[in-house]
Amino acid sequence: MNIEGKIKGVKYKALLLCGLDEIDINDFNVNNIQSASLLKDARHTFAVSKWISPKRTRSYPFERVYNLNELKTNFQQIAKIAANAYNTIEQTIGVKLHNTKGLENFVRKIEKESTEFIKFSRDKAKNAQNREFMTIQPKESLSTLTKAKITIKNYLGGEYFLTVDEILLENNIIYLIEKKHSKNLLSIGDIKDGLLKMILYSNLTEVSINGKEAVSKPVLHLTSTKLKGETASTEAKNDIDIFFKINNFSVLQTQIIKTIFEEAKQNNFIIKIGFSK
Repeated sequence: MNIEGKIKGVKYKALLLCGLDEIDINDFNVNNIQSASLLKDARHTFAVSKWISPKRTRSYPFERVYNLNELKTNFQQIAKIAANAYNTIEQTIGVKLHNTKGLENFVRKIEKESTEFIKFSRDKAKNAQNREFMTIQPKESLSTLTKAKITIKNYLGGEYFLTVDEILLENNIIYLIEKKHSKNLLSIGDIKDGLLKMILYSNLTEVSINGKEAVSKPVLHLTSTKLKGETASTEAKNDIDIFFKINNFSVLQTQIIKTIFEEAKQNNFIIKIGFSK
């Protein structure tokens, strides 16, 4: 099954964000910073995320991207900042620097050569998608063998080749189900890893299945061998409270689940939580 969709803009209210360290650019050392942080100069703030392990599933890079999801920039913005900095330096020290046209030519050169890099990257991404499609990960406890490929295009022409852990078709609605499974109680890393997919899926438009128009509904399904029963963000408050009680959740655990349920409601997706082997 081939699922396609477009993202024309990202609107999402993240509620499970954590505080990030702010680092002055003059004190920046990649070896000393946290896995996600903010880099600041006198006028600008940049989001910085770094790899902390060679194995992706052990380091939760999607969690760090989730923590940074309200901050964005691009190469053209950086080039504009650099050009403005040139002008400021000239005015401050009274020395004529190289013409900013050189910078503009550099940007154009990078963009031209980047088309080859983009093609290379897309081919690698497609291969990764194919491998993921054929693999069941330890952190996926699947109730059905309905893994599917999904290709997402953004408004800049970028393409993202992903896999959906499970899908469910009901009439013209396709439920895109992201699964996160743990032998222990749910971790923040797993939760945020799954929420990043919800940011993408909840902003999908023009969704089609094998070329046929459809309506998508994202679902994040969190499971654990330590849980009893099941609940969902769509359930009544009394039923959710019963789930908390039978699982003897702490105050902190209860607050986390309530927060992500509210996040699901505000962003129009569903979260299910329950037992699975």
